[in-house]
Amino acid sequence: DPNELWSMGVQDYPLAEGTVSVTIEDLDGRLQLNLLVDQQGNTNILYRDRFVRLCQELALDNPEELADSLVDWLDPDHETNPAGAEDAYYVAQSPPYEATDGALLSIDELHLVRGFDTEAITRLKPFVSSFGSGKLNTNTASPELLRSWDIETIEAVEDILSRRAETPFRHLNELRETLGIETFTAMNRNLDLGVTSSFYQINSQGQVNDGARRMKAIVNKSDDQLLWQKVN
Repeated sequence: DPNELWSMGVQDYPLAEGTVSVTIEDLDGRLQLNLLVDQQGNTNILYRDRFVRLCQELALDNPEELADSLVDWLDPDHETNPAGAEDAYYVAQSPPYEATDGALLSIDELHLVRGFDTEAITRLKPFVSSFGSGKLNTNTASPELLRSWDIETIEAVEDILSRRAETPFRHLNELRETLGIETFTAMNRNLDLGVTSSFYQINSQGQVNDGARRMKAIVNKSDDQLLWQKVN
């Protein structure tokens, strides 16, 4: 949960002749965008609907167009969804390029996808990820994302927020007791709720005088695996 030591971060910690700053973001408290397409390359309707509802929560323009374009970017086929875009659209751009037809490695890749302008991506970034376990950590998920998770359980969100503000959930049984078995079953019908996390983004900066170097890294702490990194 956000009150644990990992989320506190380190600001300007003295090291040698410079300083180091570190922040850590929980990615299992976000919507994993690659799950909009399943392992067989088909649209995951459940996650697509969640993404559309999240876009509506964030007051983004044309949520259906964003969803269709993202699915087309992720899926391996070349069939265009009703409001989406495939290679015919992208090769007509200047400069021309092709759709990845595969998983996103970074949220910044959304800049290449039709309909995702800088404003939309900036609004989405705190709520989505390109890595994750597929189980939403109810201790760290935002109210907007919890409301997007299942349309039948919107009213349950206030119960989750109220309970976790007092004491974070340690076991799914505690979440079930808070919501009641019917609401919990509806919200967890796909067994994709959780109370812990495995995937994190680590943002670090080292600075000596006026020189600075920044690094972002995504890790899976369950098997101590580095999944992605970027240095600038």
